[in-house]
Amino acid sequence: MNKQVILKVLLITFLTALGGVAIAGKVTAIEKHEMMAKHHEMAAMHHEMAIESHKIAAKANKEAAKHHHAAAQSFAKGDKAQAQKHVGLAQQSWAAAHKAANEASEHAKAAGDSAGM
Repeated sequence: MNKQVILKVLLITFLTALGGVAIAGKVTAIEKHEMMAKHHEMAAMHHEMAIESHKIAAKANKEAAKHHHAAAQSFAKGDKAQAQKHVGLAQQSWAAAHKAANEASEHAKAAGDSAGM
């Protein structure tokens, strides 16, 4: 074989190998972006779950406030038994609000973890 034929064969071999690397690079980029899309979808799901937990916490806090108002009115009327009942219900509502707020916090953290933050 003469020198030109050998150089052409080597050049074609090199370009073919280089093209394979470029294609492999594209596959890697595609896979990377698909993986990142899944991470963002998971983050969005966790944000939605955090929002729902915040709604539950807000509702429970409103319920606790309602019972504290009722307890204050019962104490003002001198009805200590009724006031204590409302205090107990307010504490239960506050505990539910606290639990929901903690769940919201966990979901917000998971959202950040899923998005790689």
